[in-house]
Amino acid sequence: MKSFGQSGGYNDIFIPAMRKLSPSYEEFYKNLLKSNEVLKERYPNVK
Repeated sequence: MKSFGQSGGYNDIFIPAMRKLSPSYEEFYKNLLKSNEVLKERYPNVK
């Protein structure tokens, strides 16, 4: 799935467009980034 997102334009085109079009998706995306930071701090050795 990760390679699809990178090669298919999903991460570079679709996600930014979705963030602009949907305020609720923008909020979800920001919360997802915050959650990711917390997980990286708690589990620094997991990749």
